[in-house]
Amino acid sequence: MQQIYKVFINNKEINFSTEQPNLDCSDALFIDKSIFDDFFNILEKYSTDSKYNSLNIFGDIPERLFLKFASFFRIIEAAGGIVKNSNNDILFIYRNNMWDLPKGKIDNGETPEMAAIREVKEECGLKTIHINRFIAHTYHIYINRYDFVLKKNWWYELLANESQQLTPQLEEGIQEVKWICRNDMINVLPYTYNSLQYLLENYLKIKS
Repeated sequence: MQQIYKVFINNKEINFSTEQPNLDCSDALFIDKSIFDDFFNILEKYSTDSKYNSLNIFGDIPERLFLKFASFFRIIEAAGGIVKNSNNDILFIYRNNMWDLPKGKIDNGETPEMAAIREVKEECGLKTIHINRFIAHTYHIYINRYDFVLKKNWWYELLANESQQLTPQLEEGIQEVKWICRNDMINVLPYTYNSLQYLLENYLKIKS
């Protein structure tokens, strides 16, 4: 199976691959590496056009396409966790009317692992957590007042005891912290961001 590099913008996806899949899809936009000749105009149009849900950029070497794509952005790195307890429940935070996973920007001098642990502790109120393994990177684009930013998220599987008290970080707009069991995950995924749906579906091997 060929590797597909994936980036999200405004809950839409951008895929990098060697060929044009599903050309009959009416909600998918297919272009070759010529996107880089008029990069930001195409990207801005795609991100706001409700007709398209996916942008597919194809070329001989997807990794090179992705690296060229990333070179147009200021890159910010963040880290977070899929936190599991002994029942295999997963810890979610509720913020801005969406279910989310705890994560945050990597501070100067921190490793991604250190940042993931710190952010989960701060946002959820946990005292003791342990990193089990690295899971994946996800990428999403947002626009601030000055430029386009590509955010690279490092995701880890973290382990925590469910007996610990959960305390939402109110100053960060977090309204609730809650353990969600696997059977209820199918009801939660539609109310998460697409980048997290992609991460969780691959992690849990389920489809929403």
